[in-house]
Amino acid sequence: MKRYSLLFTLWIAAIPAVAVALDVRAYIEEADKLIVLGQLGLARAYLEPALIAPELHESERSRAYYIRGYSFADERLYVSARLDYNRALEFNPDNPGALVALGDLQRSGLGIEPNPEYALKLYEKSAKLGYTLGKVATGRAYLLGEGATRDVQVARRWLAEAASSGDANAMMHLGASFRLQDSPDADPQEAKAWYLKAAESGAAEAWLAVGFMHANGELGDRNLREALTWYRRAADLGLAAGQTLVGHAYLQGQGVSRNVAAATDWFEKAAAQGDSDAQVAVGFLFEAGEGKPADLEMALKWYRRAALAGNPEGMSRYASLMGGRSDPLSQREAVIWFRKLAAKNKDRANSAAWLLATSTHPDIRDGQEAVRLALVASDGNQKAAVMDTLAAAWAEAGDFNKAVEIQKQALALPDGQDPRHRPKMEQRLESYEKGRPWRE
Repeated sequence: MKRYSLLFTLWIAAIPAVAVALDVRAYIEEADKLIVLGQLGLARAYLEPALIAPELHESERSRAYYIRGYSFADERLYVSARLDYNRALEFNPDNPGALVALGDLQRSGLGIEPNPEYALKLYEKSAKLGYTLGKVATGRAYLLGEGATRDVQVARRWLAEAASSGDANAMMHLGASFRLQDSPDADPQEAKAWYLKAAESGAAEAWLAVGFMHANGELGDRNLREALTWYRRAADLGLAAGQTLVGHAYLQGQGVSRNVAAATDWFEKAAAQGDSDAQVAVGFLFEAGEGKPADLEMALKWYRRAALAGNPEGMSRYASLMGGRSDPLSQREAVIWFRKLAAKNKDRANSAAWLLATSTHPDIRDGQEAVRLALVASDGNQKAAVMDTLAAAWAEAGDFNKAVEIQKQALALPDGQDPRHRPKMEQRLESYEKGRPWRE
């Protein structure tokens, strides 16, 4: 049986070699189809012969490298994707898809240091070759001021060219360009018109944009009921972000009577599609016991899903619940996530610093790291809670004079007078004056 399996495997492996002799170009086309189907590894296996086949024209080999790079990017293997995009451009410097794909990596800093200026150069070259996605990327960059000074008129010129080809994304950006508050020609009605064109071209998220305009009062008086009508259009089309917004409307009673059961239904639909905001919402329902029995383990499960997707709110809620537990493994997990949050938002560094400074578990505490993170959090943020953490960090690091000085500053701040927190802060000051760090 084992011998049969081996022979069968060898026979299967030999098929590409036979097919290469027939037509490697057919393998490139097959790989393209496989990528659409999500069979990325198999697609790359089909591409291998094409990457070295001598009969291919340079532009064909460039396309093969671009397709393989795309498959790597789809699996978040960004370094491999970047290498293949560069190879694609070596064989054909005018490969418009590779130009945009490499530009996207450069703009976002995926697999390489961010370089929006270079990204814009790649986008513009692609746009000048007539590539619609290049025009959209160029217009977006000028609209947002990424890689160049913001220039709304230049942005609209490129976006209008792309929109004339029926590109819904270009229409979305054109709509956004007429909502800029500091633009001399801001025109909410023109923005809405472009969003409606985008929706007609298949962009369900355009309904959300119109809903936001009603919710923000950009089209007259603020109208949450009208906003919900537009959110519902997107939700009914299966757009997860729309389903989440409808869920929040029902949960908060905005534009509709509060209905936790309806909110739960919409959140669960969106969460099933992988929407991380909806996953946070489901976690909240379990944590708060809203529409479901209170269940912190289930709340943690949903918050962690959102956290793993990079959702800041999910990361924060997961870390906070884990940090509130008394066991060292949970607190260590909390520190890991708070540090990840700190990399995105310095305000989140405060929570990590507090755990590192005050944990009852010696293997969690790290005074020097607590001071570093607390200084990051307190930079330009002189709030009592932040200064309170900085004082605790200095105490854990052994500098009690500094801890006392900072804690007195915290108590002197307006929010340091809050009777809900002041007694504890005064207890901590007394502890530092006695040369003792705080434990919590």
